[in-house]
Amino acid sequence: MLWKRTQGCDWQDVAQKICDEERELKLAQRSQASDPETPWLDDVHTAAMRKNLNFEQTVFEIKSYAERNAHSHSGIGRFIERCEWETLAKRIAYDKSTLPKVFRNRQDKGIRMRIAIGKCEHEWYDYIYDDGAQVVWQPSEKASKKSKPLMKRMKDKAEKLGAAREE
Repeated sequence: MLWKRTQGCDWQDVAQKICDEERELKLAQRSQASDPETPWLDDVHTAAMRKNLNFEQTVFEIKSYAERNAHSHSGIGRFIERCEWETLAKRIAYDKSTLPKVFRNRQDKGIRMRIAIGKCEHEWYDYIYDDGAQVVWQPSEKASKKSKPLMKRMKDKAEKLGAAREE
């Protein structure tokens, strides 16, 4: 069932799986090949039918929710997961600079968002500031530790590629 399948996935991942299956289905139909397996679309269809919802509307809602999340959550979890510290620093600087505009009429939500952004900043950086021309940042010890396994994998991969070229 869809809900078991989605465990460990965010809505962007689910929407991407659905888009991939839709694309494969269209390609198969154009080439008159047999329909590919579409477990994600099948599960959405089953869930929609059980809840008496329109399938196309349900797919649209999933994609829309994923897109909204991508914009509102800024992909922060992915930046951290992938150790994309420069991208995350720029996102935090941007979010901090736009908070007053976004929450102009809702100070209470703005304060909560500023606290959440501040927690993320202090967890992963010693400092971040925007000097107007660029965002200057220093990763925290925690960020540096998180990056070590990734850096090792990248170094190992580069060494393997170098060894393969020498052969």
